[in-house]
Amino acid sequence: MNPWKELRRIDHEVYLLRHVSSLLGWDQETYMPIRGIEERAEQISLLETLIHSKIVSPATREALEGAKEQLDEEHFETEIGGESHVRPFTPIQRAAFLREWDRRVARASKIPTSLVSRMAYATSVGQAKWAQAKKEASFELFKPYLQEILILTRELAGALGFRETPYDPLVDEYEPGMTCAVLSPLFEQLRKDLVPLFREIVSASTVDDRCLHLPFPKEAQEEFGMRILQAMGFPFERARLDVSVHPFTSTLGADDVRITTRYNPTYFPTAIFGIIHEAGHGLYDLGFGDEIRGTILAEGVSLGIHESQSRFWENYIGRNKAFWTYWYPILQKEYLKDLSLVPFDTFLLSINRVQPSLIRVEADEVSYPLHIILRYNLEKALVEDSLSISDLPAAWNDGMVELLGIKPSHDGEGVLQDIHWSMGSFGYFPTYALGTLYAAQFYSSLLKDHPQVLQEIEQGKYGTIVQWLREKVHTLGKIFTAEELCRQITGSPIDPGYFLRYVREKYLHRIS
Repeated sequence: MNPWKELRRIDHEVYLLRHVSSLLGWDQETYMPIRGIEERAEQISLLETLIHSKIVSPATREALEGAKEQLDEEHFETEIGGESHVRPFTPIQRAAFLREWDRRVARASKIPTSLVSRMAYATSVGQAKWAQAKKEASFELFKPYLQEILILTRELAGALGFRETPYDPLVDEYEPGMTCAVLSPLFEQLRKDLVPLFREIVSASTVDDRCLHLPFPKEAQEEFGMRILQAMGFPFERARLDVSVHPFTSTLGADDVRITTRYNPTYFPTAIFGIIHEAGHGLYDLGFGDEIRGTILAEGVSLGIHESQSRFWENYIGRNKAFWTYWYPILQKEYLKDLSLVPFDTFLLSINRVQPSLIRVEADEVSYPLHIILRYNLEKALVEDSLSISDLPAAWNDGMVELLGIKPSHDGEGVLQDIHWSMGSFGYFPTYALGTLYAAQFYSSLLKDHPQVLQEIEQGKYGTIVQWLREKVHTLGKIFTAEELCRQITGSPIDPGYFLRYVREKYLHRIS
């Protein structure tokens, strides 16, 4: 059998299996009855084991090695082009496809199948226990499950291997090629610049945001959010919006993306900005080029780049003066008539208020990276065994005081607020800060390429933005690395200077 054709077949099977697993995960977080968790954990564990076994099988290795030898042969395109799920690759796409499969097989081959099964089961149960612990604000309830997940995480890091720190192979899963040798100095410099800047902005702020704390029924918030999604070009024939404890985006197929949000009936920004944020993720996953559709390349370059798309829409567009120039009159007239007496500038200052926040997902765009730096430091210490699970809540509270000047009153608004550790996603948090930095650079490039775009946003038109993002980011999938993509779009590697300049210009020299 043609090895390339066989590898493409295996690739598509893995693609489908991963989406079946995603469907089970999405259902667990949205509609699954609470007592379904034990069997659901078994289902997900079995699926993840099957996927892992297929990736590391001798047949996959043989097909991969054979495909490498065939890389430069021209005839392979016509041999496989007739299958419905297979589309011809360009030479660059072929090389990227093999690079990604090489990485996938090499990484998976180091992980025992038994560890994959144990981790999948532990995290499925762990997520349910985390949700219960968060609701009851009881870290002790979640503690034994987190301990088990951490033990498995350390085992995973050891299996993958590392030179400097066991955290490196974990972050590499989400941000390929990234290491603590790069992250630690980057985050330390960002902390040094951002903490005093954050405090300066807070001390100069006199914002009264009572206008955001008005009764706004969940159904009306959802309707308003759906209108914004439609204007953004979010295709409801290929996607849907649901409710979950923790907002997320789950891709279940090339034409099936699910986003979720949560509603606060007396504070609508939680839902609306959550919807805009998750839609940024969704548009990325719905925008991959036809040639790479249904393949390993039809994924985000990295989670940092993926997060750049959500942060781009939520902050650089969704909190922009131009955005609300269009939407605020609609909000006043059709949804919140009490806002009719609130001047536009007051509302704009309110949704852009910079203040210490206990909750990461509700933090302003200035302090948000500080929330990530805290989590990076803590989870790195946990993985390196320099911080114990028992000491984690106190370390969290101390870090909040140091970076943001506030202390949680209970664990529900502190160490239990995020789902990530219950999922075993150690190494994930840094990608949020990287996404914030990438988004600032991309926004700067958008304004250079399309100086008129702010005028279009004032009219509720986002076609230029969507098309620019599709061309520069979405259609390419994983063809390029994060660094290559950033250089192509902005002319330079990731640079915190763009974000810091944006913050200074917006908050110290008036909001735009």
